[in-house]
Amino acid sequence: MAPRLGLTPTEMDAAFSGIELPAAANRTLMSGTDSRLAASAQRMALGMLEQGLLQRRVDTTHLIDDRFVRGTTP
Repeated sequence: MAPRLGLTPTEMDAAFSGIELPAAANRTLMSGTDSRLAASAQRMALGMLEQGLLQRRVDTTHLIDDRFVRGTTP
C-alpha cells in the first residue's frame, strides 16, 4: 500500500498510528443477522431502491461476514 500512496514504510506507520480498531465494538456492529451494520445496509438498500439507484431489491443478508471479528476462518 505504501508504494501506491508514494509513502515510505515509516510514513505509512505514522499514517496508521491514530487508527483504533476496537474488537468489541466491531463484534457488536457486525455479529448476527440483526446486527447494526446489517440493519444499516438493509436501510441503505431500501433507500437506494426508493430513489431509483437500484432497479430491484437486493439481498443484504450475506453482505456482512463477522468471521474476522469472531476470530474464525472460512
